[in-house]
Amino acid sequence: MALTIVNITLLKVRQEIEDFLESYPEQIYKLVVADKDLYQELVAYVLNRTTNRFLVIPEENVSSIQPESLILTTEERFNLEKLIFQGIYLLGSRQLTLTHLSSCS
Repeated sequence: MALTIVNITLLKVRQEIEDFLESYPEQIYKLVVADKDLYQELVAYVLNRTTNRFLVIPEENVSSIQPESLILTTEERFNLEKLIFQGIYLLGSRQLTLTHLSSCS
């Protein structure tokens, strides 16, 4: 039985980003959902600024891991939401600037 390492924080961050984006229908938030590269940058932005937690489990059990496996304190959840908002603002603003500059050329 081979073991593998799973970053359960990654699963939680993806879930939290999806939940966050669903509640904000504004243009900049829709931009993040539509652009897969921007979405990946947002995930990386949040992961690089939060504590990551890992599990070592049998490979055959990887698909059974759910984002709910990581329980966050109220403070951790608030910080995660704050990082998501900051990342969306930073990356979305940069993307809108790049889009504007390329349309002016």
